[in-house]
Amino acid sequence: MIWKSILTTLLLLIAYTLFIRYGGATISRTAQTTAQRNIVKAEEFLYENSSQCDTLIVGSSMSERLHSKRLIPHCYNLSFSGLSSLDGLYLIQAGGHRPNVLFVEINSIARESPVSLDLTTVTDPNSRTLKQWLPFLRQKYQPVGVLKALLRDWQQGSSDLIAPETASRLDTALQQKMVHQLHSAMSLPLSVAATDSSFKKAYAFLSRLQRQGTTVILFEMPINDQLKNLLAPRTIRDYANRYFPAPQYQHIVLPADSFRTSDGIHLLYDESLYYTNYLHAQYEKLAQTAPKRI
Repeated sequence: MIWKSILTTLLLLIAYTLFIRYGGATISRTAQTTAQRNIVKAEEFLYENSSQCDTLIVGSSMSERLHSKRLIPHCYNLSFSGLSSLDGLYLIQAGGHRPNVLFVEINSIARESPVSLDLTTVTDPNSRTLKQWLPFLRQKYQPVGVLKALLRDWQQGSSDLIAPETASRLDTALQQKMVHQLHSAMSLPLSVAATDSSFKKAYAFLSRLQRQGTTVILFEMPINDQLKNLLAPRTIRDYANRYFPAPQYQHIVLPADSFRTSDGIHLLYDESLYYTNYLHAQYEKLAQTAPKRI
């Protein structure tokens, strides 16, 4: 009886593995929580997309809403909700991948990432070997998530963009409340020691990639007009210009336009599309003025 159960389990796992091997490309957005979505995205990069994507985006939930395929073909968005650009840079280094072009969101470089969303578990060598050969161990292919994703795509169609409900509708009262709270927080000075430490880490990552031939492009995600010129955002810009001076590093400056957000810092869906198009146009200009680097 025990051997029969073991054999049945092995056959089911083999069948599921074959399903993943031949149908995995059509399965997307299987995560059911924010933390799981981060892990799924990291695993997709390590096991599926790192060899196919020569352009990467690193950032936070702010740049997670960018339309990567509209920015540049073969672009993969390594922006993580609740984390920072440093986490994406860490994953790139751990994966041993060198992109041709790397877009780096500066807004979140100095952010301290919560330990509960630590991505180091994804890059453990032993775990990576197992998940490489046994894909059903990955978060992306948890059966419940896969079933829900297939039903959703069958009913609504598939999409690669992470677009929470708040990205499509504007709750004015909530937005005003959040802007007020953020205004107080972003008016305070940043810790010099912590900010220096974060930018030094970013410099170590980016200078190494640049020496290897990667074109590094720093950009800033737009936020509410009442917030964008407060002390904290200004400080981040100063640090970015100091650690990554032009023309050695490419910078895309914010447009003069005003952008609508759901909570002061996250763009609404239409606005994210507009800003993605802006980034694409600026990238094209950089490519024309620096053909040897891009």
